[in-house]
Amino acid sequence: MAVLEIFVHRGCLSELSAFGLGDQIQEAFPGLQVRVVDDRERARTLGIVVLPAFVLDGNLLVVGVPRREWLVRLLRDRMQHEPGSSSSEHSPL
Repeated sequence: MAVLEIFVHRGCLSELSAFGLGDQIQEAFPGLQVRVVDDRERARTLGIVVLPAFVLDGNLLVVGVPRREWLVRLLRDRMQHEPGSSSSEHSPL
């Protein structure tokens, strides 16, 4: 199962937007595990210095809060090209 980590800084103005987008992505991709995390050390080990940041299976996708439609397209593309991924896990948005 693919994992989308959304790194946030608690109390940041964009935190609520990142949480909301995470909920929308979870609805769009039921087979995707979505985690919203406040873990600066792990973010640093991944080379992330700006938050929020969206990370799919340990690979940085985007920094900031993107538009939902754009992120859905990006995730759909990335997940379809992963070895062992199943396109049936994705909703037809």
